[in-house]
Amino acid sequence: MEFSNPAQEGGPCAWAPDGSLLASCDGNRLFVRDTSTLMLVQIFTNIDTVLGTHARLLALLPQPLPGHLPRPVLPCPPVSHPHLLPAVLCCPAHACAHAMQVSRVEWSRDSKYVLCAMYKVGVVQVWDVDDPDWVCKIREGPAGLCYSQWSPEGRHILNTNEFNVRITVWGLALTPAGVVASLRAPKFCDRTLDFSNDISYLAVAERKNAKDYVQIYQCGTWVCAFVCGARDALSHGHARPCGS
Repeated sequence: MEFSNPAQEGGPCAWAPDGSLLASCDGNRLFVRDTSTLMLVQIFTNIDTVLGTHARLLALLPQPLPGHLPRPVLPCPPVSHPHLLPAVLCCPAHACAHAMQVSRVEWSRDSKYVLCAMYKVGVVQVWDVDDPDWVCKIREGPAGLCYSQWSPEGRHILNTNEFNVRITVWGLALTPAGVVASLRAPKFCDRTLDFSNDISYLAVAERKNAKDYVQIYQCGTWVCAFVCGARDALSHGHARPCGS
């Protein structure tokens, strides 16, 4: 058995479904390597750079009163667990660099697109490994982001907002990419939905008024086909319609 040299990236990684490429992340950068040689094929940097986030975080800091000197920003002390420090003790550059780290990376089924989700800033970046100039960025805004995933056909992205408020379905086939559906009150963050085998229907576990339901949506129109009650039995959030 042979082993390669250790990779320098310390973030999430994912193999392409066809096994030809490996995506790995370090901070807000995405590295795509050929699996046979581990040579770099592409390097992508998210559009929303650390410098831009740094400027926005500085704008949110309390401003000094007239006639008073501005409050100095303290550098981060060298500690073994910096994530335990209060945010006010760390310099904004360190804070925004940590916030811009990629939380999840996932390939589309055809191994063409790579999804990079940054949950702390509510941004999803999509890259095309064959066309470095193509770019798509999704901002969830005040609703936040706790999970992001591809649809099976690889042309829609489903984002679950914080506190399970809704699942936003984004279509990449639109010009520009836009929202095609908003599915309310999912019960879970990362395991609340499942597609039929032919990708015609989508089952979503929902929680409304202290009761569990399963809503079946038609994927072409994203209209609810029917609803069935689950009587609080949705402990895993998986449902598989027959798709016939």
